[in-house]
Amino acid sequence: MSKRTSKLGPNGSISRRTASAVALAAVAAVAVSACGSSSSGSTSSSSASSSSGASSSSTSSSSSSAASNGIASKSADQILSTAITAAEAAKSLHVVGAIKNGGQSIGLNLTIVAGKGASGTISEGSASFKLVDTGGSFYMQPDPAFLIKFAHSKAAADLFKGRWLKGSSTDPSFASFGELTSIKTLMGSLTQAHGTLTKGATSTLQGQSVIALKSSKGGTMYVATTGQPYPLQVSKNSGGQSGTVRFTDYNKPFTITAPANSINIEQLEKSG
Repeated sequence: MSKRTSKLGPNGSISRRTASAVALAAVAAVAVSACGSSSSGSTSSSSASSSSGASSSSTSSSSSSAASNGIASKSADQILSTAITAAEAAKSLHVVGAIKNGGQSIGLNLTIVAGKGASGTISEGSASFKLVDTGGSFYMQPDPAFLIKFAHSKAAADLFKGRWLKGSSTDPSFASFGELTSIKTLMGSLTQAHGTLTKGATSTLQGQSVIALKSSKGGTMYVATTGQPYPLQVSKNSGGQSGTVRFTDYNKPFTITAPANSINIEQLEKSG
């Protein structure tokens, strides 16, 4: 492999920082959809009534006729705290959705297994990459659109088409991946800068009884009112931000498998 075509990026380096930035944007997008802002802010609450890689085919939803878990009787802040605590204790979950924030469109389709890693796809506009986190290593497989957009070279894009790129979890460039593939960190993003919270009406979401938790910054979280009080959906459609992210398949069995025949990014860069 020649020096001229062995690397990606405008300056000859693998564009892992670009992919990591997209992953960080995905974390921010999830936070924005629930809270309405990814920056710091107030967290007061009030009670008010208003209207409202791995795979698994099953969902975590319980029947809407099941016994109440009592979450609807709590204050708005208590609902948020209880829901996040429940989700953080889950063994696994599936997160899927898309968020538009200004001119940026971020898509997510990830299965996360606590203590094991994650597998799925992250997209920015029409460009995307598959991501696998095995706990010690990250693997990414950019699609042709992502390669062409960020490799700045059709030759490099052709060279790495369909290949998996491997990086270490200790590489600072992959720090944002870790934020996205950790259940605790991802759920923690939903509590940031949410503004004033109010309780909305109870309703049914895909067969599951839920209560809406509304933010003064425009986001809404739907929390299960039967079974475990898991957050099931966050959404927003105001202030130039719109989209929905769903959390399903809590505690379902998933297997995270490292891709074979990957290209080690660090070794590739050292090879020149």
